[in-house]
Amino acid sequence: MTKKITSIVQNNDGDTNPKTGLFEQPVWVLELEDGEKRILGKEKMEEYLSKGYERTVHSFKRWVMTSVSGTEISAYCVVFTDKSHDLIPTAKLREQLYNGHKRKASLIQLCFIHQRL
Repeated sequence: MTKKITSIVQNNDGDTNPKTGLFEQPVWVLELEDGEKRILGKEKMEEYLSKGYERTVHSFKRWVMTSVSGTEISAYCVVFTDKSHDLIPTAKLREQLYNGHKRKASLIQLCFIHQRL
């Protein structure tokens, strides 16, 4: 079952990808609704975003905007292969990643069912 993402933090210093054992920079630390933390590299982030949008993501980048009072707000610019883009708040990024993961899980389940027939 796919779990909701409660927070996402971009670690620009990088970390070791737990699946591959390779160092990646940057990485994103996702905290799930049960408190579990997962580390994703750029490739997985783009894969889940592509599945969430149902369009191929070319790249994405976090923008940090600072107000006059000093408050920082993060937004993400997602660029697609057709060079169109979507500027989204962090909450929508979490939602798209969740939808992408859920879609991938349902496709895997569908393939498994098809193989058993």
